[in-house]
Amino acid sequence: MDRRLGPSRLSRWHGRHVLIASIAWLGGVLLIVTLGTIASIAEAHGLTEARIAFSRSNIIGLLAVLVVPPAWLTLEWRLMRGRRREPISDRRRLD
Repeated sequence: MDRRLGPSRLSRWHGRHVLIASIAWLGGVLLIVTLGTIASIAEAHGLTEARIAFSRSNIIGLLAVLVVPPAWLTLEWRLMRGRRREPISDRRRLD
């Protein structure tokens, strides 16, 4: 098994890095949704297509896409930071 030695790059991040990555994720997804909505309105020449696209299940899916990846990144970051701060004798050996 070939593994990189030393601490993970993610474990060296600060809370500010995780916050910036989360905001960038939210901004990117919202930009894509906004551009898609504008394209739909321009193509259909009205809001009907956009209103149909924003159904309850689509909005729930959009919220999941907005929340889950940043939450998962934060969780992984916290776990890795905790592992990094443990004494070496407490860590499991992966031989």
